[in-house]
Amino acid sequence: MTVSSSTNKVSYSGNGSLTTFAYSFKIFDQDDLTVILRAADGTETTQTITTHYTVSGVGEASGGNVVFGSAPASGVTVVIIREQPLTQGLDLVPNNPFPAESLEEALDKLTFMSQKHEEELSRAIKGSRTNTITNSEFTVSATDRANKVFAFDGSGDLSVTQELGTFKGNWAASTAYVPRDIVKDTSTNNIFLVNTAHTSSGSQPLTTNANSAKYDLIVDAASSTTAQTASASSATAAASSATAAANSATAAQTAQTASETAKTASETAKTASETAKTASETAKTAAETALDSFDDRYLGAKSTSGGNPTVDNDGDALIDGALFFDTTNNVLMVYNLGTTTWLRTTPTSSDQTAINAVNADASDIGTVSSNISAVNTVATNISTISQKVSKSGDTLTGSLRFADNIAAFFGTGDDAQITHDGSNTFFRDTGAGSLFIGGDAEVAITNSASTEFKLKATTDGSVELYHDGSKKIETTATGIDVTGNATFADNNKAIFGAGSDLQIYHDGSNSYIQDVGTGGLYLKANSDFYVQSQGTDETFIQAASNAFVKLFYNGSEKLATTATGIDVTGTITADQIVVSNSSGATLNINTSGAGVDAKILLHETTTASSEYGASLKYSGANNRFEIGTGQDPETKRLSIDRDTGDISFYEDTGTTAKLFWDASAESLGIGTVPTTALHVLSGTGNSDVAIFSGANASRGLKISTLQGGAQDEGVEFDAHGGSTGFHKFSINGSERMRIDSSGNFNVGATAYTGGSSTTQGGGFLSTGTVFGTRDGNEGGIFNRLTSDGDIVAFRKNGSTVGSIGTSTNTEITLAGQDAGIGILDYAIVPTRGQGVLYRNSTQVDLGRNDTLFKDLYLSGGVYLGGTGSANKLEDYEEGTWTPVITPESGSAASITVNHASYTKVGRLVSVVFDVTIDSISGTNSSYAIELTGMPFNSATSHGGGPNIGYANLAGSMTGTLALTAVSTSKYRIVNLNGSSGLNASDHLQATSRLEAQFTYHTT
Repeated sequence: MTVSSSTNKVSYSGNGSLTTFAYSFKIFDQDDLTVILRAADGTETTQTITTHYTVSGVGEASGGNVVFGSAPASGVTVVIIREQPLTQGLDLVPNNPFPAESLEEALDKLTFMSQKHEEELSRAIKGSRTNTITNSEFTVSATDRANKVFAFDGSGDLSVTQELGTFKGNWAASTAYVPRDIVKDTSTNNIFLVNTAHTSSGSQPLTTNANSAKYDLIVDAASSTTAQTASASSATAAASSATAAANSATAAQTAQTASETAKTASETAKTASETAKTASETAKTAAETALDSFDDRYLGAKSTSGGNPTVDNDGDALIDGALFFDTTNNVLMVYNLGTTTWLRTTPTSSDQTAINAVNADASDIGTVSSNISAVNTVATNISTISQKVSKSGDTLTGSLRFADNIAAFFGTGDDAQITHDGSNTFFRDTGAGSLFIGGDAEVAITNSASTEFKLKATTDGSVELYHDGSKKIETTATGIDVTGNATFADNNKAIFGAGSDLQIYHDGSNSYIQDVGTGGLYLKANSDFYVQSQGTDETFIQAASNAFVKLFYNGSEKLATTATGIDVTGTITADQIVVSNSSGATLNINTSGAGVDAKILLHETTTASSEYGASLKYSGANNRFEIGTGQDPETKRLSIDRDTGDISFYEDTGTTAKLFWDASAESLGIGTVPTTALHVLSGTGNSDVAIFSGANASRGLKISTLQGGAQDEGVEFDAHGGSTGFHKFSINGSERMRIDSSGNFNVGATAYTGGSSTTQGGGFLSTGTVFGTRDGNEGGIFNRLTSDGDIVAFRKNGSTVGSIGTSTNTEITLAGQDAGIGILDYAIVPTRGQGVLYRNSTQVDLGRNDTLFKDLYLSGGVYLGGTGSANKLEDYEEGTWTPVITPESGSAASITVNHASYTKVGRLVSVVFDVTIDSISGTNSSYAIELTGMPFNSATSHGGGPNIGYANLAGSMTGTLALTAVSTSKYRIVNLNGSSGLNASDHLQATSRLEAQFTYHTT
């Protein structure tokens, strides 16, 4: 599918009753969704599938629903996020099918991964596209950055800092302040944060100072104090008013009987008192509100032995920028709501110790200041050195000394170094390049007195290595010269050849000369070549030029090569003896007289000398070659007559021949003396017999069994030439299988009679045709196990052109290279290769512009251009009909129907007719002309109709007419040429003619 939406997260508000929440994006697995409930206080709880909810709509492009077992409470936010796993599960195997759906699914998953990353990045803190952050990394560990502030340093890059600012105490003029310094305005008790570096000037209050813009107010103590004072004044005024009101009331009571006027004055005074009381209470409320605000901002002095405050003085949540004085550590603390942590406004004790240490060194710093002239002298000396050694190059007139472990560096990156560590001197190259030591004539390494060489290299000459002043190795134009021994440790090798082909080494126990290359190993000597033992000089091998090679045992010669072969002293014990010669080889074993046996005995070394495994014997007495086995005298197994060539094989006792080859008759008998070329007999009665015969009717090979003495052929091979030969297999006297002289293979039938054969059987023709005929059941079964795929593949010239098989989407598929059909439950659908369904196919046609089907018979409809009910064509019909022309309220006219036909496509009916009026009666000038007899009723019974064609009527009425519906089965003919109407009397007479074509909708 295409991915046209970037949505991968939706959220809803729970109401305590709703359990179903929709998601509008595709997922491939129910575990691809993460469902989170967010409470009003920001607590987030990830839900567990099947425990808290279930998922529907997996694999659907439009998404599905998350259904909770219990409805989320009111005020809870339900968040549904697609969390596509960051894995790749598509495995494309070379030469296998290239499944588009699988590839598209993999691309969809990659898109979902990108959308997941985009959703996560959209929630990250980031700079705008025009902003620049040079370094967004920090290296402070989790332990070191705990309870600290994430901030930006002076370059605008990320940093981790201890406090919001540094408390500098009371503000003072002529003081250098930097950003994030915290100062107190003693005139108002307000607390300010410095936002711009400057040196202070002027006076307090800072709100009216010339540098007021360089301070940010963080604690407004002045306003709080003013509110407290106003509150107190209002309370005092209220109390005074109340007292005055009480006095006035007493006076009014005393004078009540004396004067009505006094009473009125008293009531007026009472009203004034009450008004004053109300004003006092209002002022008191305002003061309490201001005090509560200050109380929420400044919590006062508190001990932190039990931890920092977690709520304000009213028990409410802490606000951003809240303050309290930590009496445990004597420090002012400020609250950071973003990280929910309290931050110090003054240095820690360790920081203060460092500051005090600097302060303690103030006198030393002053000393340095007082010794500035000495420092200047040092500078002058440095200048003098600078004058002595120029950067551009100069000549030293004295020594340049470096202390131990002080290096002389060379190169921009200090690549070359010369140091002495107190014991040894080092020349080092730590750069990426090489270390070169050069000289035009010789380069030598000697002792400090230059009296003994260690290494000497001569330009265009040798390189010499020395030991204790004596040269041991010298390179030459052809290689190296070595004076003395070259010693190799165990398993270290002397290696020769470009491919390390020849290796000489000792492994601690044995020594080896080993050739591991592709060539041979040659050991050469001008005269004799010896292999001898160390110490005793005992000879193992001796080879002489143009002469013998001798092998020895314990110093005694045992084998020597000669001009004609070898001489052996002693006994030969061998696994085998091979006598070979390109012009013929002979092994002679000669006896000393006639009639004497000559034997070769074969036996195991563990048996007695009289017990042989086998023997080869020539019997001089019988003139026969015999093979025997067992103890001497051996049991005869095979005998060959020297004169006739007859061969006999004997049974287990070695006395009776059971297989006999008659050389003169060229026949072989098994179990009998042969009477044919091959005669096999095994016992008598019901036993297997094989007879091989050759002449005429008995030609070929027959293998049969004896049933009561009668032969029942099982296999018959007729070797006769021409077109009559065959191979036949029979069971119980009936032929079951045959291969005829043409190479055709038939099972159940004696011959192939073509596709119209009614004889059960099957087989293969030599031309490649496979056939099968069966009565009342399958003619062939092809069964593929386990997996879907091709069951039968069709090829032309070795290339696949189609197949019949199954797939996960179909019961059976008939596939060509690019298109095919799949058979589903009650449906035939288009497929592409391997039976993959074409969904909403725009690729597969039924027929082609030059190759058409004939008729299509359907019991239902056809969907054209879509699958909705509006796209369904359920009916098509053609036919003729009989028009009826009638004067209104009159009788039908007598007409000749020249042509009348209709075509119905769905509900749309197209009608054509051509009629001539023969006669008519009962016309009237007030009667209209009406048409009935339509093949189908109209869907409407009123309204105008379409043009109907040409009319030639009486009264000079010619031209185009139209129809207007009177009822569902009747139309009235009207004139389109003018406003005059048509009537039966004036316009419908003999010879009048109507030719019409119109279309209407039926029900």
